[in-house]
Amino acid sequence: MGRAPHHIEVKRKGNDFTLIIHYKDGSQFVDVDPNVGHPGGGG
Repeated sequence: MGRAPHHIEVKRKGNDFTLIIHYKDGSQFVDVDPNVGHPGGGG
């Protein structure tokens, strides 16, 4: 909290999205959301 993201990178693989949030101090936060995509989709 409190830190403003410097850059947000979105990678898409099929129906899965990966958000990589880069901060100015060099740290990263990776958020993988397998629920994004087709409703009720379960591989």
